Amino acid sequence: MRLLNDSVSVRPAEKSAGRSSSEAPLANGTQRERALEAVVRLAAAVDAGWEDADPHPALAAAGGRALFLYHAAAAGLAEPRRAAERARAVMGALREHRLDDSLHFGIAGVAWLRAHLEPAGAARATRALDERLARHLDARPWSGRDDLLYGLAGIAVRFLERPTDPLAAECLERVATRLSELAEPASRGRITWRCRTVDPALPASAPARYDLGVAHGVPGQIAALAGIHAAEIATERAGELLEGAVPWVLDQVEPEGDGGRLPHFAGDERSGRTAWCRGDLGAALALLAAARALDREDWRRAAVALLRAAAERPAERTRVADAAVCHGAAGLALCFARGWEATGDPVLARAAERWGLRAAALEPAPPDGDGLLRGTAGVGLALLTVAGVTSAPWDRVLATSVAGVPPEPAPP
Repeated sequence: MRLLNDSVSVRPAEKSAGRSSSEAPLANGTQRERALEAVVRLAAAVDAGWEDADPHPALAAAGGRALFLYHAAAAGLAEPRRAAERARAVMGALREHRLDDSLHFGIAGVAWLRAHLEPAGAARATRALDERLARHLDARPWSGRDDLLYGLAGIAVRFLERPTDPLAAECLERVATRLSELAEPASRGRITWRCRTVDPALPASAPARYDLGVAHGVPGQIAALAGIHAAEIATERAGELLEGAVPWVLDQVEPEGDGGRLPHFAGDERSGRTAWCRGDLGAALALLAAARALDREDWRRAAVALLRAAAERPAERTRVADAAVCHGAAGLALCFARGWEATGDPVLARAAERWGLRAAALEPAPPDGDGLLRGTAGVGLALLTVAGVTSAPWDRVLATSVAGVPPEPAPP
């Protein structure tokens, strides 16, 4: 099956619907130049190392690199023809690799990438992949994962790219149903989801754990349900789940600790870290998305308080050591930029600027190489966003753009 035809091209960078590049966190000429110089350097490195890097088409590997090159080329910071060639190579490699159904490592992410890069005709081109996901979502009881990177929340991201498609709407309804079936009651009418990650270091008799990070935990499910509700699909079910899950997460918020205000797992004595993947920062954007979906001012205030606390946290207490999106400076810059877009809070804009400059100065930590979450591609994409060069919601796959960028209209 061929997913990209020979006419695939790189479109010019999208203009922000609500804010111009001069209003971006990295709006200062010198600072912006430093960020964009880093993007040029990172894009050249990704392209030069393409043949030696992991050829797997997943977003965690070649798919993420193609995504970065595409947006760098659209901004005039990489060669468009090469970016288009790399995107075609990713899609052409689909038959050569085994993929699961996940967002970052499987076909949900490949289908999302195809729709993101070339929305016109994407529904037809990805139909076989989407139908496989639909069959997967019929499984009862659900035995897979339910998180953003590997499970149900990530599959929702793929279908939220075009929720008006009838198959997408059906699949989003099924995601909400599966999440409802997996939800566990907690005290005072709350609900939560247990961590379904298999940890070989834990004995089978170990008690259930409840993850508070957006990558693998309850905030990821909250972000997915907020998107489903905002798309006006399964609104009653999604709303009920959000009404139980958001207060449960807020119950876990602690006084300011060494790394943040949310622990890695509910009940942990040690606080989490300041990061997209774990801790209060990524979770705060998921809570903000839920607040927008259900028009809950109390949730919005709580989410903004978490964002501001993270923005004002001294760098030495964040545990940030590299540039990565997952747990490094680029992830912080991106989260603060999206938080600022959603709220207009200047404290968040200054934090996005500070961490964006730090990301531009740092190198992605080996051995993660060129990947989206921990490597070069993610750092470059975050810098494009913080510098205001693109408003493209590429970070829907991180559940961050849902708080600040409205869905794109379906192509005519």
